[in-house]
Amino acid sequence: MVLAFRFFFVIGPALAVWAVILAGIGFTRPEFPRNLGAQRLVIGISLTLMLTVVLSAMINAKFEHTEHAKTGAAAHHKP
Repeated sequence: MVLAFRFFFVIGPALAVWAVILAGIGFTRPEFPRNLGAQRLVIGISLTLMLTVVLSAMINAKFEHTEHAKTGAAAHHKP
């Protein structure tokens, strides 16, 4: 669980940085990417980052600790 939690907070910003870099290159160079190989590389990197972020968030949410309802004296803050 801890690894997925940390992984999300590492890969998530990496995806955001990748998107900004890709947008900057795309706006300044209309012909980017020039050939089919470069297109596939950009799509592959983007897809890998996106799926990694989504899957690590799903794994983190599955193993997240939630508060359980208190019963008895603990519910009424009685010692």
